[in-house]
Amino acid sequence: MGYHPDHSVVVLSIGGRYRSCAVRIDLPTDAATRADAAEQLAKLVDSVWPEHVLTLGYGPTDHVTPMLTRLHDALTEHGQHPEMMLRVSDGRYFADPPCPDPACCPPEGHPVDLALSPVAAEAILAGHVAYPSRADLAATLDPVGGPTRRRMIAETARAEQRLLPGPGDDAPPAPELTEALYPDAIALIEDLYAACTPHGEPATERQMAELGVLLTLTRIRDEAWVRMDPDHLPRYLPLWTRVLRHVQPDYQAAPACLLAYAAYASGDGTMANLALERAAQADPAYPMTDLIAAVIAAGVPPEATRLRMSPDQLNHLWTRPSAGPAPDTDRHT
Repeated sequence: MGYHPDHSVVVLSIGGRYRSCAVRIDLPTDAATRADAAEQLAKLVDSVWPEHVLTLGYGPTDHVTPMLTRLHDALTEHGQHPEMMLRVSDGRYFADPPCPDPACCPPEGHPVDLALSPVAAEAILAGHVAYPSRADLAATLDPVGGPTRRRMIAETARAEQRLLPGPGDDAPPAPELTEALYPDAIALIEDLYAACTPHGEPATERQMAELGVLLTLTRIRDEAWVRMDPDHLPRYLPLWTRVLRHVQPDYQAAPACLLAYAAYASGDGTMANLALERAAQADPAYPMTDLIAAVIAAGVPPEATRLRMSPDQLNHLWTRPSAGPAPDTDRHT
């Protein structure tokens, strides 16, 4: 999940139709919320047909135990039978309910010692980092500040002057503006994507400012979306994280959603949700935010969300005759 959970409920589904996955929610503290959360989790788990199910509750006993009990009942009603239920609190874990053998389930619990865990060691060796909390992971998306922010403000103003009509100009319709900017936008996107390698050069401040402005055109955003290689989506995460942190607030929604898509389709639901939170802060009415959020809430497996559409197919969608809305809307998202 990218961080050490606290006051959380985690369900691990292992094997089955979609291999393995973890689902986390905040730990409910009242009966009504527990019932709704348990039913939602049970439906999500059942939809992936797992071979094994384990549940974990992080937090105080008086909140964790009732939730795990309700979750066990909901899973059982859906034909899933948790093989293990654990409570994690104050650096120790407990079977919940405990078995009668004190050697297996001592009253004081077992210490959670990550320093001796081969799983943690292998994860670190593979380059994975677990932040202390969700808030610490969210902070990795915080906007840049200081001199970098001042330079980005200046670069954004220059990008707006280069790419957008002036205040006294007659603004062309969005399709005409898109057509005029399309060649340079595609060249910029392809250059940035080509650099998405371990040794590639990071996007410059000028490139990020221009990209932020260009992505406000839905067609350009969709081009950036379909041109990500669906079989290598993790390579784009550093780029979209960098762009999101650097662009001005008015331009954050599109890169945040592109980051959310790449993260979720790569199997990183936590980063996807964090990116969606940033998108909603930037523009609460941005349609792509609701689209990706609905996909995540429905428990659609990440592999099934990978967009396999060619630029030619996208072009056909945008140029075909339609009696619907004007071409530069979000109807194709």
